[in-house]
Formats: sequence, C-alpha cells, structure tokens
Amino acid sequence: MLTYTYIPKTMIEADFLSATEFRICAVLHSYSFFDNVFPSIAEIKAKARVAESTVFRAIQKFEELGFITKKSRFKADGGQSSNEYIFNYGGWDAWYSNKFGSNDKQQYIGEKVKLVKISDDTQISVYENKILATKCFNDFLYTDKLDASEIRTFLYLKQFSNRKEVYSSYKMLSAKVNISKPIIIRTMNSLSEKSLVMKLNDEEITNVSGTTKYLILNDIELEEWINNQK
Repeated sequence: MLTYTYIPKTMIEADFLSATEFRICAVLHSYSFFDNVFPSIAEIKAKARVAESTVFRAIQKFEELGFITKKSRFKADGGQSSNEYIFNYGGWDAWYSNKFGSNDKQQYIGEKVKLVKISDDTQISVYENKILATKCFNDFLYTDKLDASEIRTFLYLKQFSNRKEVYSSYKMLSAKVNISKPIIIRTMNSLSEKSLVMKLNDEEITNVSGTTKYLILNDIELEEWINNQK
C-alpha cells in the first residue's frame, strides 16, 4: 500500500512558485499534512531531485512569504538536528482569497473551513463538504521518472479527475500552474507518452471553446503506474 498526502489547491495553483519550488514545498508537505515536519535538507534534496542550494533558497522564500515557519531543533548533546517546518495555512488561504475574490467557493474561507480526520494521522480541509486538496501518492512526488512541471501539471488536472474527462487548453494550464506555454506543451506530450494522461484523437478532442479533452488516470491506475516504475 502506497502512502499518500493531500496537496492543497492553494499550493498547486500558487503563481509565485516555480514548478521546482512547488515540488520542494509538496515534498515538505508530504511528511505530515496539517502537522509539523522534520525532514533534513538531504532528505528534501533527494526526494525533490534538486540541488541542496535550491532547497535552501526555496525554504528561505517560503519563510519570507510567511507560508512556513522554520524552527531550529537540537539534540540532547547540544548539536543541531533537522529543522522543524510549520505550515501557515492561513497565509495560503489569504493569498488565494485575495487573488480570486471572496465569491469564489473553491477557496479556503476562514471559519467555514473544517478539518476532517480521514485516518489516524491525516486530516483534510473542506469547504462546505468539498475537498480542497488533491490526493497525491508520496512516491509520485519523489519519482525520478517525472520532472517538477509534469508532477505539478498532472496534480492540477487530477483535481478534476472525478469527472473522468477533463477539458483544458495550454493557455489555461500555463496560467494555473505558472509554467510557460512552450513547457506546458512539452509537458502534456510527455505525460501522454508516459500514459498518465490520454489525449483523444483530433476528431474528438476539441470542443467549441477550443479546449482539449483528456482522460486522467484514477488512483488505482496511478498506483499501478507508480509500482511499474520501480
């Protein structure tokens, strides 16, 4: 059984995070959703597939933006241990509210948000019983078979996979996941080649709005895909 976490919608669509920064943030988040986390820089580096300096810069940015708080931890002998990272979900929620407005029912809205316990160690945030986070297998975040752009784009599309068929355009995807259109085109082609999404043939794919229809792997299919990569 693969372990998983829930990646908040606010994190997936944060337009101030590059794809690499998103992956680092998601890796941090995967250690413990709505709880404090203690991974070492070496662990984050290995799982996010980035250089150590990139991890340091990303964490510093998250701190400066007020989305996480870093606290030093020390061993019994006084030596420094790995840092403690505390996610400030109020900061993420405020950013989303400011960007999309108070009438957007997809956002987190203060006291209307409830934490729902779904296992002994996992909670998810819901707004009026609607989940505002996307289930993500941790091994999907950590794999060396996908780059950061592919992971972020797939997770954005996966938010709508309960519909089985997802309509989107390159322009829309580019805006939602903060990735340039040329890279989005390359990313979607790569996700298709890797059988994570299926783009329907030319006679079927384009609707009147010019968007494209994709089929997205469900959780059972995605778990099988992950296991096949090992």
